[in-house]
Amino acid sequence: MEKTLQKNTMLELTQGKLLARNTALNLIFQIIPLLLAILTIPVTIRGLGTDRFGMLGIAWMVMGYFSLFDLGLSRALIKFVGEKLALNQEKEIPEYFWTSLLIMTGLGLLAAVLVVWGANSLALRVLKIPAALTGESIIAFIVMGCSIPVVITTVALWGVMEARQKFLQVNIIRTVNGILTMVIPIIALPFTTHIGYIILAMMAAKFVLWFVSFRVCLNIMPILKQVRITRQAVVPLLKLGGWMSVSNMISPVMVYFDRFLIGAILSVAAVAYYITPYEIVTKLLIIAVALNRVLFPAFSASHKLDVERTMRMYTLGRKVLIVFLFPVVLLIIILAHAGLTLWVGKDFAEQSTLVMQCLAIGVFFNAPAQVAVSILQGSGRADLTAKLHLVETPLYLGLFWVLVHRFGINGAAITWSARIFFDMAILFFMVYRVHSSVKTGYLVEWTMLLMTLAFIIATLLPLLWLKLVYMGIVLVVYLYWTWHKLLTGSERLALMNHLPRRRVV
Repeated sequence: MEKTLQKNTMLELTQGKLLARNTALNLIFQIIPLLLAILTIPVTIRGLGTDRFGMLGIAWMVMGYFSLFDLGLSRALIKFVGEKLALNQEKEIPEYFWTSLLIMTGLGLLAAVLVVWGANSLALRVLKIPAALTGESIIAFIVMGCSIPVVITTVALWGVMEARQKFLQVNIIRTVNGILTMVIPIIALPFTTHIGYIILAMMAAKFVLWFVSFRVCLNIMPILKQVRITRQAVVPLLKLGGWMSVSNMISPVMVYFDRFLIGAILSVAAVAYYITPYEIVTKLLIIAVALNRVLFPAFSASHKLDVERTMRMYTLGRKVLIVFLFPVVLLIIILAHAGLTLWVGKDFAEQSTLVMQCLAIGVFFNAPAQVAVSILQGSGRADLTAKLHLVETPLYLGLFWVLVHRFGINGAAITWSARIFFDMAILFFMVYRVHSSVKTGYLVEWTMLLMTLAFIIATLLPLLWLKLVYMGIVLVVYLYWTWHKLLTGSERLALMNHLPRRRVV
């Protein structure tokens, strides 16, 4: 009887319609900040100037890197909440919730002290910040440091909502957060261009959102009102979170630290030329993020009860991502120069076209790689992703240093995308080894190799009209291959059932 109840709960948390609806919610709500970024970034560049915008870009990176200070506990909390829900052990959730929140708050306070203490060194020695901006930059780093406990515990609160598959609530809060991140600098422009004060306003908004998030968690899971902090919860949280923290510390280094290195090796202006296409192209990952936020708790809920169902979700998740991303990435590669010229001007286009093309290809690899990370960590094998990142980090940073010195920001983009390709390939191999009892074939991998070849050819074509003809031919082949080769019969049937039908009068 207990196993039947667990199976029913797991099926309820992983049913296809629920996952599809929540993925759609994630995607819809994330499009709003994306469209806003397209509109606001040029205004922010003109209002702040290249150097201050470069500093703002570094601030965005630093805030994204704060996750390293939680020792992987926010991600571990999602896994345990999802797993306990599926196993009908909801009474155990409060001790994991409150224990992790207490540990993360302590870690956040320690990290805040370290960042505030090192603010002068970051502004004066590490980054090539113009002398006129050093005072503003020191204030900015101090403000960001003080906000660390709020930022990392907010992510944990969002994770509880995701584990409960309450994506409408979490998406509303995330969207407001993204909007404020982009809009606050513009609202501040008539009053000040002081980067420290602008970031102070951004941090104040995040503090308010923390209280909102906390209240929502208590509403959707009233059992959390029972405050329980236990030693028994510490060990499993730190054991799983410890391996996740390795990835949390290293992965952001490889994803974001390029800005620091470019600023140190080249200039803050070069950072602006790099992050302008970066901030737009990487927004394509909203599709992967939208899907993986749903899949990770689903993997956590299903991996102990139904491995075959887990692998079906994994395979379908990768198919969905590459099918959606391929035409978009191909279009970006072909229209990169023309689009940048219209958006931010000819000077930016000359500097950033190849960067945008390379980063777009890297994003295409990164999306299905995120699904592989989710299934490994959701299955309790966070140690594998951590060990991979430990091995590849020194190799990546060494190659990055060499190619940036030799090829500038183009070398940075090439290195970033090459690293993600090899990362993806190894992660795919790990998934098949962990779940070797389920055979799925390698059609997704072969499809991705063919798509990569199409991207490379597109970057080499010299004339726009020739690129457009090439794109038309490739898209015809892509549609045929997707429908007749990549999708299974049941997947084609499911897709047709969701297509709008014309009524016959």
